[in-house]
Amino acid sequence: MKARSEKTGRVVVIDCGLGNLSSIKNALVRIGVQPIISRNSDEILSADAIIFPGVGAFASAMKKISALGLAETIKTAAVERKIPFLGICLGMQVLFEGSEEFGWHAGLGILSGNVAAFDPTKFDSKLQLRVPHVGWNDVSSAPNSLLFCDMPEETCFYFDHSFAVFETRPVLNPATCDYGQQFIAAVEFENIMGVQFHPEISGRLGHLLLANFLSFVRKAEHAN
Repeated sequence: MKARSEKTGRVVVIDCGLGNLSSIKNALVRIGVQPIISRNSDEILSADAIIFPGVGAFASAMKKISALGLAETIKTAAVERKIPFLGICLGMQVLFEGSEEFGWHAGLGILSGNVAAFDPTKFDSKLQLRVPHVGWNDVSSAPNSLLFCDMPEETCFYFDHSFAVFETRPVLNPATCDYGQQFIAAVEFENIMGVQFHPEISGRLGHLLLANFLSFVRKAEHAN
């Protein structure tokens, strides 16, 4: 994908030690953005856009977020200041009320809904599906989605997870995926967005999704 010529302001990727930051950075550089990797609250709150990647366990992630003093920073940035925000994989899950992974653990509570485990008893035995859900899978998006603008209604992205959000209140999902059970693959609510898959390692369409997020950022900047 060619780098876009439109300029985007300060894009901060939150560093909580939870994600493959080099993959995120490389993907953003490919579309013409040089991100700031930071865990500094002042830098996060002064960003024009925030990306929060994550892999691993929900409880450990929340402990790290709290230990670094970033829980309130993220809430202030995303909810009060309305800074465009994109959570990736675990970075999307922690935006919800909580998760049942290794017991119940509270999340940031920015979005309504809970993270739950896949239920293999609901899987079609003929498909021989295993948890975790790892690999490429089709994602079906809503026609008015910002993240999936200029994409086919069905696209393929790379997943790696054992837990997911299956229902939100209100319905926030512009995209769903089916892996034995239908789950939410992406959410959009005002300035807050999230994807369960990894766009940074999903090739051309993953880069397009990141570019669409940054296009939303530029429109938000112009509106202000």
